[in-house]
Amino acid sequence: MEDTDKAMILPKVASPHLNIINPAPGMMVYDTTAKQLAVSMAKCGASGSRSN
Repeated sequence: MEDTDKAMILPKVASPHLNIINPAPGMMVYDTTAKQLAVSMAKCGASGSRSN
């Protein structure tokens, strides 16, 4: 994102790896349990988490 006056708001989900059964590849949510970004990385539904 290049604009300084815009933001991306992600859905908040507790433990998305348990609560999202079939995530779309590339889907991003904020994991409220782990307090970090969770990104779906594989076509088969596997997901990963990333924190700053």
